[in-house]
Amino acid sequence: MTDTDYSTSPPPETMYDLELHVADGVPTMRRCARALADAGMNIDALNYSGVNGSSTLHLLVQDGLRAVEILAGGVVDEVTCRPVLVYTLLNRPGTLARYSGALVDDGVAIDFIYQATAKGVVVAAPDLDAVRASFAAAANRP
Repeated sequence: MTDTDYSTSPPPETMYDLELHVADGVPTMRRCARALADAGMNIDALNYSGVNGSSTLHLLVQDGLRAVEILAGGVVDEVTCRPVLVYTLLNRPGTLARYSGALVDDGVAIDFIYQATAKGVVVAAPDLDAVRASFAAAANRP
């Protein structure tokens, strides 16, 4: 839609994605959620996939280092933490096409992307600055 103004989107927020490869799936998700809640830490979004015997859990949090300390303290065997960008994008037809098109046009590789309902779109990539530049350009494209 050409009458939609994408240039008014706020800048991205940097948050932290925790990735856990879990053997028992949802029970591990429950233990992680309980440990973080008991420590007063909110989980802003999650992505769980348990397909073909491999289960992966992603948790989006504000304080990645603290979350790793909590979870590595006996809740899980291994957790990785990385910064991600969280964008609040317009919920309109064509928005995903616009931003994914910008990533393709700019040759930006991403590792994953998911919608965190109240937070926005979460983007993980080897080069977060390239994602920032690509999304900034997409906001101003016709």
